[in-house]
Amino acid sequence: MSERERRSLLRELVEVANRLVGGEPSPDVVVRAAADAKTIQAAMTDDYQCEMRTRFDDLGRDLHAYAASPSSDALRRSLREAIHNARGHTVGALASVTRTQTRWEGGGVRFIFTESPDRTLIDAEAKVLSDAYGPRIVANLLRVMAGANRLCSVLHLLKLLNEQASRESVSYERDLYFLAMLSFGYLKEVAEAIGGLEEAGIKRKLLEAGEAWTKMQLLKREWEAGSGKGVRDDIVFHLGWTNESANVVADDARSGQTLTLMQMDGSRKHIDSSFPAAESMLARASKLTMVDFVGLIEGSFEAYNTLFDGIALILRDLLTQCGARLPPTG
Repeated sequence: MSERERRSLLRELVEVANRLVGGEPSPDVVVRAAADAKTIQAAMTDDYQCEMRTRFDDLGRDLHAYAASPSSDALRRSLREAIHNARGHTVGALASVTRTQTRWEGGGVRFIFTESPDRTLIDAEAKVLSDAYGPRIVANLLRVMAGANRLCSVLHLLKLLNEQASRESVSYERDLYFLAMLSFGYLKEVAEAIGGLEEAGIKRKLLEAGEAWTKMQLLKREWEAGSGKGVRDDIVFHLGWTNESANVVADDARSGQTLTLMQMDGSRKHIDSSFPAAESMLARASKLTMVDFVGLIEGSFEAYNTLFDGIALILRDLLTQCGARLPPTG
């Protein structure tokens, strides 16, 4: 079987699995998927594929049985279990038809390892988490994690900017300022998500991660009450406010200031130009001083480590309580 053929069959199996989660497909679709599972299972001959062969053998058997009796609750449960066991392999194989290993850790948790790309995935069953902690705690923890994703992306872009752009260029100065401002804005957003997690009652659910949660609460209070508390609302996700901005322009006019309306590099391209007076007006209208600006940059890098470490420790605590056997830290 060619890699293209195997990939096509795997994709169909994943589609059947997804449809079974939301509503069972017709028996003929299931029968076809069963045949695909059997074909894939027969084509796997290497030693490392032994576990995968077993998973697909179980899946094919249960697909056939379910097609013969689609109204059976027992067969439906058996089939869903077989899908859970095989789905990590299918998803991993779709990402890259290469060596993939799935390791179940208990408590609805599994680790999926792929060689190319070299990647580790940690899956957890939504029902296990929701039954143990409630949808509101799980949802707010995911909100915090989404904020961490975005903060990490901003910091990654800052790193790439420093590595690839000329520090003397207009675009570097413009992009650095914008990415720094964006990090401030998402710090405030993460603070609100941490507040939602606090209101949902996460503290009483933690056994081992209490200290990490306390540090995250301290970050929340600092972001909400610190010098940059108004930056998000004023000039990150908004372009200031008319009255405050007009007051700054009026002050400049009274004091005889000159406005640098535009600057551009030698290429004369839009991508290499900026409007400095505009950013200066917004910053001054929001009362953001250069001292505050530098402090917020330093704070965002410090917050990154605390936030990610805290999320990791809280996840470990919650998953362990669900029965997961996780590898030791460090």
